[in-house]
Amino acid sequence: MVGIAASNLTNNHGTVSVRLSCLSGQSYCDGTLALDTVRRFLVSTGINRARVSRPLVLGTQHFHVVGGHTLLVAVKLSRAQVGKLGKAGSTAVVIDVTARDAGGRRASSRRSVELVLRKAH
Repeated sequence: MVGIAASNLTNNHGTVSVRLSCLSGQSYCDGTLALDTVRRFLVSTGINRARVSRPLVLGTQHFHVVGGHTLLVAVKLSRAQVGKLGKAGSTAVVIDVTARDAGGRRASSRRSVELVLRKAH
């Protein structure tokens, strides 16, 4: 239902852009895009101070694409989550898209890419 046309992503002042497409023959595709790290981090669950290993959610964004069209979706990165990556120049991320069409059908797509956080000097 939704295509992800992305190669490497670049952090541009706290935002990355991902190109999504909605198949022709659909009225629209409506959903959410999440950008998660491939690497897992220990995070506190708040229950008995338990810690679990999870990817970091670097950003999410709602989108609405008309059928047969593409849209460049700007995803604002969480400064706090990006800060947890330390001084890394780049990191592997997963673009995770969940959408539904006018008929209520749901679908998801995933794509792994490299997120360039800082320019090499």
